[in-house]
Amino acid sequence: MSASPSSSDHGVLICRTDLQGRITHSSEAFIKLSGYTSKELLQQSSSLLKHPDMPAYIFISLWNALQQRKPWMGLLKNRRKDGSTYWLNVYIKPVFGDDGVQAYGAVYSSPSQAQCVRAEKIYARLKSGGGVLQWSCQIHRLVGVALPSLPFGLLLSAGLWQLNSHIAQSAFIVAGSLVMAGIQEWRQTRAVKQVFAAHPKAFADRLTAKIYGGTTSTRGYR
Repeated sequence: MSASPSSSDHGVLICRTDLQGRITHSSEAFIKLSGYTSKELLQQSSSLLKHPDMPAYIFISLWNALQQRKPWMGLLKNRRKDGSTYWLNVYIKPVFGDDGVQAYGAVYSSPSQAQCVRAEKIYARLKSGGGVLQWSCQIHRLVGVALPSLPFGLLLSAGLWQLNSHIAQSAFIVAGSLVMAGIQEWRQTRAVKQVFAAHPKAFADRLTAKIYGGTTSTRGYR
């Protein structure tokens, strides 16, 4: 398990990249931590520091947020020039100018050991789970949406006991449950959209939230 750098051992950790992710500026503390020289880092892709253990999902989430002109926050596992590793908590946001987004600025801090442990477990599952894990998460989410309709289905079943055909009973129950699940999904989606409409610059990712929220489960992310 690689450790995160102590904030007492390093100064302010900041970095700026262009829109293609090339490093255009970084603090001396950030350069020192990476093990590279300033000349070796400048104009290089920030992926130079990426550890191979990092799952693609994290960077897809990061770039999706930035392309929507929203900030992103999460944990990154980096690799120094000598091959040693370290964890950083990063808050990255678009930098606006007269012509719109001109760059991306990142501020780094030291995560707690507990956050590093959670991130290590979650990222390992993402790397090994692949498409199977994504399908299981989608099924879990759909089941969660359908559960509120279960009482309705049971009531409907009790009301249809007079029907002679078991096929008709089952059809009515399934149809009713699907309708209720659809209504529940619509209500949840509408509520989320209302929250983000009120806070257009907000960023939320269910998976990265689990790193800060004390769970290592990847169920339900999308």
